[in-house]
Amino acid sequence: MTRLLEIKAIIVALYKRFDFVVNLLGKFIVALIILMRLNIFLGYSPALSKISINIAMAVMAAFLPGSWFLLLLLFVVSAQLFSASLEVMVIVTLLMIAVYLLFGRLQPKYSYFIIIVPLLASINMVYIVPLFAGLFFGPGTLIPVAVGFGVYQFAKYIPGLMDLRVEGATLFETPDIIMDMYGYLSSVLLNDKELILMILAFSSVIVIMYFVKKLQIDYIWYITIAVGSLTYIVVYSIGNVVLNTQLPLLWPIIGTIIAAVIVAGMQFFKFSLDYKSAESLQFEDDDYYYYVKTIPKVKAVRTHKEIKRL
Repeated sequence: MTRLLEIKAIIVALYKRFDFVVNLLGKFIVALIILMRLNIFLGYSPALSKISINIAMAVMAAFLPGSWFLLLLLFVVSAQLFSASLEVMVIVTLLMIAVYLLFGRLQPKYSYFIIIVPLLASINMVYIVPLFAGLFFGPGTLIPVAVGFGVYQFAKYIPGLMDLRVEGATLFETPDIIMDMYGYLSSVLLNDKELILMILAFSSVIVIMYFVKKLQIDYIWYITIAVGSLTYIVVYSIGNVVLNTQLPLLWPIIGTIIAAVIVAGMQFFKFSLDYKSAESLQFEDDDYYYYVKTIPKVKAVRTHKEIKRL
């Protein structure tokens, strides 16, 4: 354990020393992965699929806040769809603008949840999100997380929208085509049982973890992670049967366990407490009598080897 704490102290010290560069590099890598996967998935504009264009946009995104990165992604999606269909571009762009105005502008600090959730969902590791949001944030992330998964599900229906386009349609026929596409989207999204199940599971985890972590129990943060993981597995399993979604059960359970380990590691690097050295204090002032429990944070001191010449 001492060796692990020493490694943690070294990593934290290095991060604090180069935090600006590390944050920029991390944002660049995430932005590049998202942009490349997005352009490969759509693939309607060969120009936007070029690696040089993606790198340039990722460099730009590294210096932008989350809400501005959402705008950049909106531009990329609109440009890709414009190359394939004007009608699809119009309806998708309007929906993305609504998402941005309702959530990106009102809750800019949670904008990265809308961005990260589709990425993690695409690699089947979205289970990290509710555990991370419930432990380090709270119910304020409910809507951004739900919107992020909604965006991921919505992307699956873009090929269906493309099937509704009419080649050589006149300008007067365009509004009718757009209304048909809107009706198609409304129908598939409202009847998407997987979307309903995942939003229900994510919301349950975030809310329960928010209340559990407030309990005054030793190792409460790790207990909260375990409770959140169990909540997700139970809600997902029961919802899978009730909604008859016929989704796989094995990988969500394994993925949730892996996500719990990752989030526990994040909590360990944030801080760890020495519960054996806890102290209870009592003192008073003119108005109140106080009972205070203090628990020191564990800090490892790096050992220095000294070489003596005899």
